[in-house]
Amino acid sequence: MNLFLQSLLSHVVIAALLAGLVYGVTRIWRNPQLSHALWVLVLLKLITPPLVTLPIPGLVSEADAPGAPIAQTALPLDSPVVGGARAEHSSQAVESRHNAHNAAFDLSGSFVGPAQEAVSGGSPLDWRRTLLAIWAAGSLVLIVVGLRRVRQFSLLISETSPADADVQRDAADLAQKLGLRCSPQVRIVQGAIPPVVWSLGIRPVILLPATLLPQLGRAEQLTILAHELAHIRRGDHWVRWLEALVFVLYWWNPCVWLVRRELNVVEEQCCDLWVVWLVPECRRAYAGAIVQTVEYLSNARAAMPLVASGLGRSFPLKTRITAILAESRTHRLPSPLRLGLAVVAVTGLSLSAVPGHSLARRAAAESVERPAAAAQTLDNGSQQEDDASSAEITKVAAIQTDGEKPGERTTGDKGEKDKAGAPKPALRGRLIARGFWFRSDMLDGKLAIASIDPETGAWKRLVDHADNFSVSPDGQTIAYAVDGALWNGDAATNANPGKIFNEAGHAVFSPDSRSMLVTTWKKKAGAPDDSNEYETTVWRMGIDGTAAVPIADLAGWGSIYDWSSDGRWLLAEKGRAIHLLRPDGKESRQIAKRGEHPKFSPDGQRVAYVKSWEGQIRVIEADGSNDRLVFQAPQMIMMHQARWSENGKHLAAVLMDLTYGNDGTTPILSADPKVSHPRVGIVDVATGEQRTLTLPRQEDWDFYPTGELEWLPAPK
Repeated sequence: MNLFLQSLLSHVVIAALLAGLVYGVTRIWRNPQLSHALWVLVLLKLITPPLVTLPIPGLVSEADAPGAPIAQTALPLDSPVVGGARAEHSSQAVESRHNAHNAAFDLSGSFVGPAQEAVSGGSPLDWRRTLLAIWAAGSLVLIVVGLRRVRQFSLLISETSPADADVQRDAADLAQKLGLRCSPQVRIVQGAIPPVVWSLGIRPVILLPATLLPQLGRAEQLTILAHELAHIRRGDHWVRWLEALVFVLYWWNPCVWLVRRELNVVEEQCCDLWVVWLVPECRRAYAGAIVQTVEYLSNARAAMPLVASGLGRSFPLKTRITAILAESRTHRLPSPLRLGLAVVAVTGLSLSAVPGHSLARRAAAESVERPAAAAQTLDNGSQQEDDASSAEITKVAAIQTDGEKPGERTTGDKGEKDKAGAPKPALRGRLIARGFWFRSDMLDGKLAIASIDPETGAWKRLVDHADNFSVSPDGQTIAYAVDGALWNGDAATNANPGKIFNEAGHAVFSPDSRSMLVTTWKKKAGAPDDSNEYETTVWRMGIDGTAAVPIADLAGWGSIYDWSSDGRWLLAEKGRAIHLLRPDGKESRQIAKRGEHPKFSPDGQRVAYVKSWEGQIRVIEADGSNDRLVFQAPQMIMMHQARWSENGKHLAAVLMDLTYGNDGTTPILSADPKVSHPRVGIVDVATGEQRTLTLPRQEDWDFYPTGELEWLPAPK
């Protein structure tokens, strides 16, 4: 939501600055064609995505508000980072570093941060959600009212008749002079409406009120036709659609109301110039036609839809008549000016405003480089310091490319040092991952489970041709599926493997490593072979497969993912939501509305889960509170699972590259080792620092993890 609000603010700021500039220019240089082009540019800016960001030093986001308190864990994405002049070595200082490290890329490649997003009740985000709800409600009302007006207007003009031959002939002659490829239809309508161009499709239609035409002479009718044809020649009916779209989206923005008013005024001025150019001998007749039309509409006027372009729109009448009778100006912009406007349009539409670097942002960035130093009072500094801070945050957020060395870190630290300057402690235990193993850059389709050193990335095959797997909490036993059956073996060497159950399934071990719950799936009886209708059974059994008993109350939960260290709760995913439930299935509660592959921390107090296609690792308290983002991958990176280290300080996940499918828009996994190679990302939960572990080629063999991962404790 913070990224969305920042993008929205960017559009509003740039559009407001542009509108102010245009307003000033049009008051100095009163050229209707130039004014119209510039006001259309402002409308386009509001719906054009930014390509280039422009820092605004005076624009400070809430996250950077000076004097704001230091962010706590439960604060939202844009919560403040730095508060006072000093930061001690406390949980607040750690949290400040965590916020800076998590200024990571979102899925569009833009910065988001700090990377903590509260979803619990009473969150400061509630007022933002309220404003967004009001915004959406207002837009919905405008859409409903607009559709109702279109329907009423369509009913009003449903019984039209073609204009007489003289009017059609005049329209054809004028259309030819204007350079239109074909003359639009002219229809006569019985309702009290102004002369108007109506277009719900590709071909616009000119509608003339039947009761007005008899009041006009032939010369006056000719000028009215010229006016409406000028609207079509200029493409004003398309501008009406643009105006309607922007108004529905930004009805709350005063800038949009100003633009609409000014646009309508200069649009009529432009059409007046076209009419005077087309029929210069009919100036007085045209002025008289406008006066008669205004008088005709003063008594009865139908509510016009936003997408209609007509002669009767609001405009200073005296100024307009004076200009028609007295002025002689060109009806088109000179070519050099049109070229200049095109350059301005390309430049202006590509810009986006971002908040300038504030004291808080710079302090947070410096705490990444010098985490042992206390935060100190900073002045505004120079732009060079700001750029250095921004570059440091980018360095923290970046993930390694394929060419990096195994075990190379991508944090802001200079080498593997802790905050006291000593070498960081080695990561203990072993990673167990499932994937393909292949030679000479060609996947050979052989699945394997491999053991990986979390420090060096060195790996060795543990089990060949196996499907999903689980490892017992004591790190001694691995259970895996092979050929439609469940097997187990020694987790370190897979010594003495054996079949323990005649159905393949996913196993979850009890905290004492003596029993397990196994979820199996069978196609429903009578279901077609190509259907996805399965029956789920959850079995409780010993780790050797003995004493298997189905638990009926767990059958409807699908996959069971983990068992808490105190043995009281299970983690399950149902309907994309994450739930806690009792091992007997008698009690359950939801802790996260959406997430995948949850895992208890070793102490059972927290739950890590992922949002795979969004590239997020999140952590939530086991009671469902304090849901927060701890890692955001760059665009086109996904992850399947996140697994805890034995001390609960790190999370590991396989980082997998995505590419676009044949349709050019749908992300799919990229499984070509010549193009990409998955890596294991290891994230410090407290600070958000991420190191990338690239798996080396060993004896001309590569291992290509597919996402399933476990982190075993070190041997006792």
